[in-house]
Amino acid sequence: MIVIGNGAQECVIRRSIVRRAGVGIQFSAGGTGWVEDCVIESARVGGIDMSYGSAIVRRCRIGVTEQSLGGAQGRLEVYDSILEGGTYATINSTTTIIVRNSHILNAGGLSVKGLVSAPNEYLDLRENWWGTSDASQIASWIDDQYGTVTWQPIQLGPVPTESTSIGELKASFGID
Repeated sequence: MIVIGNGAQECVIRRSIVRRAGVGIQFSAGGTGWVEDCVIESARVGGIDMSYGSAIVRRCRIGVTEQSLGGAQGRLEVYDSILEGGTYATINSTTTIIVRNSHILNAGGLSVKGLVSAPNEYLDLRENWWGTSDASQIASWIDDQYGTVTWQPIQLGPVPTESTSIGELKASFGID
């Protein structure tokens, strides 16, 4: 488990693999940062947990766990990533989470447990692939108690989530 907390600011976690943890990466106590090109596998409870802080996640893969993304307080933005699903909920949040150009997959639980009720908090999940293009099916996977989850329009098929430029490819191998 990697914890960014105690007010640590602008921390970067890049090209890391976290396996067999309770939670893969947690932001707490006002910690902020970026998570890029990481893999979280076999986490028992959660992939990325936003207890209190803010983070931007890019090009990551979170394997099946109880919840891929959890949010209590703060802001979490996720781009170009694969959330393989949660047995409780793929995304479970009471705070702002934005996910774009990603795969939000279902692993048996809800895809979204949206408990966001504050007037300035929301879940913005537009422009993602949900493992299906059936809007009725997707709607049945979303628990939106306060009407703060926006999920349409959706991508109608899988979206590219990996680095494709030569610079990004070189960087993934540590080549300048």
